Amino acid sequence: AYHSKGIVWWIGFFLFFCTLLAVFYYSNFWWGIIYTILLAAIILIYSFRKPREILCKIDEKGFKIGTRFFEWGEMVSFWLVSDMPYTLLYIRTTNKILSIISIEIPINKTESIFEILSKHLAIENQGEIAIDKLTRILRF
Repeated sequence: AYHSKGIVWWIGFFLFFCTLLAVFYYSNFWWGIIYTILLAAIILIYSFRKPREILCKIDEKGFKIGTRFFEWGEMVSFWLVSDMPYTLLYIRTTNKILSIISIEIPINKTESIFEILSKHLAIENQGEIAIDKLTRILRF
């Protein structure tokens, strides 16, 4: 979901980075200033980006997310978090690099996706993962 950033977000962004720059300036830590400017630029670019919509498909062979296909044997378990205006689907995979996949799904699709996935994967009882919580709090 795209989270619009209000005036409070922009004031917080500006104050945070100005404070960091001032601390690094008075500490004569020039690399800190460079890294802070780079970080601010990256966050600024991503703050205007809207999330991509990716087509997902579930069938008897596995789960397709965009162009990537996961066979049922590549997935271990799943869980759903639905205390938001949307539902987050988490899938734990056997892949060491991409061990957890998180996908936003519409609330009206939650039951049907749960039924299909529960036939093939174990159900975990977990909540929202930390990185998703952080990006939601920071309104990304």
